Amino acid sequence: MVDFDGTLAGADVGNRLFRRFGQDHERWTRLITEWKEGRITSRECLARECELAPGLGEEAAHAFVRDFSLVPDARAFVAGARAAGHEVAVASDGLSFYIEILLAAASLEVPFRANRMLFGERGPLPEYGSSGPEVRLADGRVARAGADAAPGCGACGHCKGAWVREARQSGRFRRVLLVGDGFSDRCGAGHADVVYAKDDLLPWCLANGIEARAFTTLSDVARAEGWPGFGPSGYSSGVDAAARGAGDAS
Repeated sequence: MVDFDGTLAGADVGNRLFRRFGQDHERWTRLITEWKEGRITSRECLARECELAPGLGEEAAHAFVRDFSLVPDARAFVAGARAAGHEVAVASDGLSFYIEILLAAASLEVPFRANRMLFGERGPLPEYGSSGPEVRLADGRVARAGADAAPGCGACGHCKGAWVREARQSGRFRRVLLVGDGFSDRCGAGHADVVYAKDDLLPWCLANGIEARAFTTLSDVARAEGWPGFGPSGYSSGVDAAARGAGDAS
């Protein structure tokens, strides 16, 4: 499973969206800090970000995210994984609308799970991808899980950890890989068989006793896994990277 913002996409698109359209940058910065420090959940953080951007409409949001793109090796990474017999999915605690836009722009078809954004007269409202508590906004609107929401931990908007557990328990895969870069990947990292981490996620894993393999680009992951079309790996892995028969989930 691959994170989207900052991993498959070249930037944290959701972060940039609210930084651009939020009306109180100081409050928005505090929200992000409170979330990273565990003082609020990602569900609450997303709802409060929406409160700070009451003027954000669907047309402006879509136009803004079209300026972003996937990382240069995204298509090769997905092709290499599939050539090696793996399934690739995007696990995101971000928003489905910009994932759809950027995947389409890259002509890349990858299944994904994320949160939705509902655009209305009073501003944007999140619809969570995983089950969990509702969050009431200051104007009385309520952010809640979608009707098709998957199980979750109750803290994440879309819980990567629950999806990783689901994949592992399905019996379809020998290993489930998580590739990510940030704090939204913490829940998934705790349940994956193999974690590839960079940026904020890597020191968090190391500090919390979670074995993680450092990477810089998706090509690093592909080389470490020995996928076709990539050069030799510099990794010495204790995990069977050639277990293709049952397939892996990346």
